[in-house]
Amino acid sequence: MLEKALKALITASILVKVTAQVLEVEPKILLPSTKSLVVNCSLPHASFPRLASLISLIISRGNAERGVTKYESLAVINAVTGNILVQSGQAAGNGVINNKGDSFISLSFKYPTAAMSGDYSCEANGMDLSWRPITLMKTSKVPSVNFTVDMLAEQLRNLNIKFDEKSKEFQSNLENSNQSLSEFIDDWKRRIEESRRWFFKISNVYQGRRYYLSQQDPITRSESAMATCVMYGGYLAEIDDVGERDFVKRFIRELSGFRLVLIGGTDEAQEEVWVYRHSKKLVPSWLVKSRRYGNLRNCLFLYDIDGWDAIDEACYYTTPSYITRFLCEIPDVK
Repeated sequence: MLEKALKALITASILVKVTAQVLEVEPKILLPSTKSLVVNCSLPHASFPRLASLISLIISRGNAERGVTKYESLAVINAVTGNILVQSGQAAGNGVINNKGDSFISLSFKYPTAAMSGDYSCEANGMDLSWRPITLMKTSKVPSVNFTVDMLAEQLRNLNIKFDEKSKEFQSNLENSNQSLSEFIDDWKRRIEESRRWFFKISNVYQGRRYYLSQQDPITRSESAMATCVMYGGYLAEIDDVGERDFVKRFIRELSGFRLVLIGGTDEAQEEVWVYRHSKKLVPSWLVKSRRYGNLRNCLFLYDIDGWDAIDEACYYTTPSYITRFLCEIPDVK
């Protein structure tokens, strides 16, 4: 009964698997395209409660001579050393013998040749509970076939089918990704718009752009102000002509609670040569009422006492009695 069970297990568990570069094929070596030949023999411990000990597992390959097949050992693992001995320099082996668990031996060949075809056997040697030896062998044939034009056409056909499947899968994933990205962008735009309305007082449109006046900002730092304007798609305001100046003045006069408004001019590079930070253009001379305070005051502010014309002040303004704001100029996107 034990011998029958072992024989049934060996029959079921020996696996000869050949993997081609493109597709799974029947157990045969397809010359010259087969990538690997794997022979695996496993012995699950739970299936043999009456097996006292497994001594060795052996994989062999048979050669037919005068009608008789003689087997040559290719790989052996035994319970004494626990090591696998691979006797074929063209193969890699792996395995374990575990009398308290599952045992197996495996042998793989890279790009097998016709000489590697033939009968393969898996041999298990063990002892039953009566300490009687048991030796079982199961074989499986691995033929070799030369690669033909028809086989190439079939592989190309299967490759095209897989390519079409992957293309459809990629397109579907791309559409889902685009939808997710679009939803993320829409949500981000909504948040930016809501924060803009809370952070600024916003003017009407003037020649394709709007002016954004910061709120509740008693301390002004020019670099932080410029960075904030850039984040919202603009820059510190640049007044280039009288019409623009008059529009800006009307806008800020509608509001209250501040006395100085930072705009984009600076003379940091050269005293009394006022240049806009963003465009690098010269500030119109009629806009500036310079007070010649020297290098300590390198930024332009619109000042209420001077009719909201520009004066030079410190780029980091911290005087509590003169509450400041900054003014962004942003292209209208609506």
